[in-house]
Amino acid sequence: MGSVLLVLLLLLLSPSYPRGGSARSRRGARTQSPGGSSHPQFWVRLSPDFKAVPLGGSVWLNCSSSCPLPEGSSLRTELRRGETLSGPRWVSYQLLDVRAWNSDVHCFVTCAGETRGTTARITAYSEGQGSSRSGVRGAGRSGGS
Repeated sequence: MGSVLLVLLLLLLSPSYPRGGSARSRRGARTQSPGGSSHPQFWVRLSPDFKAVPLGGSVWLNCSSSCPLPEGSSLRTELRRGETLSGPRWVSYQLLDVRAWNSDVHCFVTCAGETRGTTARITAYSEGQGSSRSGVRGAGRSGGS
């Protein structure tokens, strides 16, 4: 219960992403849809976008968007899921027992009939006997998810 409250607190205190700064937020301009009506472009962000997790550990990922009324969101991963928390423009997913050395996690959000997605990379590491992070595995390996 304490970890759920901590995640909620962190999400409430996290900065919003105003237009301008990043390439993702610059997509905030209005465009014409094929039918001629305009609809806002929107960004999708998965945070953190990279996370190193001890082998067998867990991690929370937050998928958020600038869509004012998202129609839905989804997460695609081969990692095992735990709890899911959500708010008006975000969904947080817990991934459990991370054992893949490198795994891509994909978040998709649909807004005004348009679906956009983004990807995060989760890397598991194993600390060697009595060492610090010198025992990181998976560096330079691909796949494994």
